[in-house]
Amino acid sequence: MDGFIRHSVVLRADPDTVYGLIRSTDSWPRLFAACVGTSVLEHSDDQETVRVEAEQDGRPVAWNTRRRYVDSVRRVEYDLPVPMPFLESMHGVWRVVPLENGRCLLTVDRHWRLLADVRGIRDGISTRSEAAAFVRDFVDGNAAAEMLAIRAFVEENTEALLSLTSRYRLPHSPHRVFALLADIGGWPAMLDHLDSLDVLYDDGAHQEFTMKVRTAPGTAGSAGELESIRSVRHCDERTLSITYFQPQPPPGMLRHAGHWQVRGIAGGSEVISHHLVVLDRDGSAEVSGTDELRRRKTLVADLLERNSRATVDACGRALDRSAGQP
Repeated sequence: MDGFIRHSVVLRADPDTVYGLIRSTDSWPRLFAACVGTSVLEHSDDQETVRVEAEQDGRPVAWNTRRRYVDSVRRVEYDLPVPMPFLESMHGVWRVVPLENGRCLLTVDRHWRLLADVRGIRDGISTRSEAAAFVRDFVDGNAAAEMLAIRAFVEENTEALLSLTSRYRLPHSPHRVFALLADIGGWPAMLDHLDSLDVLYDDGAHQEFTMKVRTAPGTAGSAGELESIRSVRHCDERTLSITYFQPQPPPGMLRHAGHWQVRGIAGGSEVISHHLVVLDRDGSAEVSGTDELRRRKTLVADLLERNSRATVDACGRALDRSAGQP
């Protein structure tokens, strides 16, 4: 079973600048939050084998990528000698295409082939169709985050962008899970880390509210202090999705936006939480207690993941109680 996905973005940047960024793996630790470091293992005029070290779900991982450079047309071809779990092979190509008015089009294609037998690799995935969906979602999420990071770097000259996607499972109907996520009026009684919530507008689809949230260790002030966050959301019952942005984000962030997506799976629901953050380069150092940008990104990512997990877990407990479970 073969898979393919393409991502593209139009950038307000010189094509040679963008190509240089894609060509040089030295830039990856600055660009991509998960990347810890890279090292060139083999090198010739137009080819390299690069070792990539990263963090995935809090665990260190590493892999090699073979890259071939076609500088005349701003193209990078690559393949992974040992691809990610579930895959027999993976390869792809980056392209930078000049456009008018100092812009360029950046595209990346990814091709892969599933293993014949995917059983025993990951809990909850036992068929090739389940593995195919998992791989596609994983690749899609990572590629989208890469494009956002590249855009922020070349257009805003910032390395302080953080993109985070987390996935959770609940043994409950997706419509019931969505209803709890959309019902902000019930949040204060359901969420332990939420002190209070002031609803400014709510027509069932469009919402604006201010919430006071207790800080956790590693965030602004002392643990247990309150910080005020203003959020604007759109809830789409048809697609079981919620998008939001925060005109008044938590301390240490210049911008914070994201979305929730709930979808049905065998045995219940999958809840996807996505955050897109631009850190305040000065403020986040004071909030996190470190000047190292990578460490600050890790602390913020951990905080957001904990809050997302706490919200999903609270939904699960509420639905367990309504179903009469202990």
